Amino acid sequence: MSDTTGSGPYIFNPATDVDLTTPTARARHNVPPGWLALPRYREIAVEKINEIIQPYKPHTAFVWADFHVTLEATSIKTGKKNTAVEWMARKEGQALTQAGRWVAIINQDDPPADRPAVGPRQPHIGYYVVFVRNGDRRLLYQVTGHILIPNGIMDACRPPLRQRPFFEAWTDSHLGPQDRSIR
Repeated sequence: MSDTTGSGPYIFNPATDVDLTTPTARARHNVPPGWLALPRYREIAVEKINEIIQPYKPHTAFVWADFHVTLEATSIKTGKKNTAVEWMARKEGQALTQAGRWVAIINQDDPPADRPAVGPRQPHIGYYVVFVRNGDRRLLYQVTGHILIPNGIMDACRPPLRQRPFFEAWTDSHLGPQDRSIR
């Protein structure tokens, strides 16, 4: 699996990562040109999440409409505040014989060269999916992946060094308006 701890260099993992930095790869995934591509990149992350969880027989699948904004930032192109840069979805379901909740997060990152990176050092759409058994805060399944994208596409990205503990994402209280943006 890809290193996402920041403890070592990022290594591309073809099982969880997709490189869409070349025109040929973008054409294969039906990615439109320019800034119109960003929503398609996020949809590809949702497709990867569904592909990865299917062996666990979740009897559920995520769609982009399931995701809601959990983090906003200021646009680097327009200066507009409250530009969405992270989304989360949760679904009750099962993994093999265990009942519980699937939690998925999609984010867009473009780490500055002078700051430590968690994952690729290039623009990417990151995704993270876990399964938590009902009544248990222990992770049963966890997968992290990246959709590598060309430079100059992103309008905004997560603020550097802002890493939310994932345990918080399991609680509804985490999703209050006070947590939606960094100003």
